[in-house]
Amino acid sequence: MSNILVLSGYACTSEIWNELSDVDYSNLFNKAIFLDFPKEKLKGFKDIENFSQWIEEVVDYSKIDYVIGHSMGGLVALDLAYRNVFKIKQVIAIESFIKTPSPFFQNLVMDEHELEKKQLIEMFSREAPHYSLELAEKLKVLDWVEKVSKINAQKAFIYGDRNQGREKTISELGICDKLENKTTIKIVERACHFPMIENPNGLYNELACIIRGQ
Repeated sequence: MSNILVLSGYACTSEIWNELSDVDYSNLFNKAIFLDFPKEKLKGFKDIENFSQWIEEVVDYSKIDYVIGHSMGGLVALDLAYRNVFKIKQVIAIESFIKTPSPFFQNLVMDEHELEKKQLIEMFSREAPHYSLELAEKLKVLDWVEKVSKINAQKAFIYGDRNQGREKTISELGICDKLENKTTIKIVERACHFPMIENPNGLYNELACIIRGQ
């Protein structure tokens, strides 16, 4: 399948998806495009729209049906769908918050993933200086509920449950009933902000179900 575009989040590179690719037992992502944002241009990207505009310039969107994004990358995916340039069939946002998240979601990874946490922090330290401070501040205060409600493409959100279960996780999202009823919300157990690293099998199963319409 070659019609999937995969985006990483703020200060992350596509290496975060390596574990997911390793468990791709049905080759769902065999020809997917794992796109990294251009380091040389990031200082000038001060809004999410700057990222989606750049993608429009570099990706053959006639071949893209699904856009999967993690964290900020999920917001970029949603903006692409909102702009309706790609004619996206479905957006899948993983650990992306269209409203400023509650403290419930502040954990980076589960406690048992200390090595992965160290590696992630090293990546953040390496990549964050490429980004604008203005963008970083804007990402701290968000309310995209109205914007996302206007997206015609199918929308799915995936979150780690922090070992607290589905009901608690969804209640902490603060998404209004109107929007929740128009979206698919999936929960990955035993994961925090990086389910593709913490529980790649669990995340893969949820992604496969969404893409296959199950």
